[in-house]
Amino acid sequence: VKQDLEKAGAHWVDEKAVVDRNWVSSRTPEDIPAFNAAFKEMLIQCKGQHPDGARDSSASSAGKGA
Repeated sequence: VKQDLEKAGAHWVDEKAVVDRNWVSSRTPEDIPAFNAAFKEMLIQCKGQHPDGARDSSASSAGKGA
């Protein structure tokens, strides 16, 4: 699989968890703890960084009558 991905232009990294912008990936189920830690860190870094500074409109309208 590694060769096929590299031929398609992918950058192969053999690590427990890899973060690429807003994407987190891991190799195997044994790497899930590292994946979870990387994903949590990504969420912490992204918190409050919505492009226009606004919150999700569906969250602000929750509980209001339609």
